[in-house]
Amino acid sequence: MKKSEWVQQWLDTAAEDLRVCESLFEKKHYGWCLFIGHLVLEKTLKALWIDRHYPEPHPRIHNLVRLAEKIPLKLSKEQEDFLLDVNSFHIQGRYPAEKQEFYKLSTREFASKNLEAIKAFRQWLLKQF
Repeated sequence: MKKSEWVQQWLDTAAEDLRVCESLFEKKHYGWCLFIGHLVLEKTLKALWIDRHYPEPHPRIHNLVRLAEKIPLKLSKEQEDFLLDVNSFHIQGRYPAEKQEFYKLSTREFASKNLEAIKAFRQWLLKQF
């Protein structure tokens, strides 16, 4: 696969995941919305990694901070802290014990604030290409 095709494949799946994320928010599935929000950023970061490191395969990791470091991206402390928070959506949405606590935390207000931040961070990432 050509570099441009590989990058576009990751960006297209991230865009589709964002649509799913927004749909889950509308249906009040806030925990799942944020879980998918993590995937939006992970896939966008992997597209950026491929853009800069082709033909090497992307790292098979889910930690957003580590992905950003491997690209490498210069993150502010605020951006790094945000990605650490979003990492927790991936972990807490995956395991039963953490999932119940995460769902309690995932109010409409919490999800709305984080979904908007995920969208803004995604836009920032797209400008890094």
